[in-house]
Amino acid sequence: MPRETYERELLCLQTERAKLLERVRADGARLVIILEGRETAGKGGSAKRATGISIQGLCRSRS
Repeated sequence: MPRETYERELLCLQTERAKLLERVRADGARLVIILEGRETAGKGGSAKRATGISIQGLCRSRS
């Protein structure tokens, strides 16, 4: 995938994630994200990125 296309798609996905987190906060809802894959698939980095934008104390991570 060309870098320009990747950057554009990434921006769209980040915008959608931010909107989702705002709706979850506003409604007081709960959100579960399940990441599965092989041991070295980079799930830890994905989990940190997914919870990084959230307010501390609102997110918990389990392995």
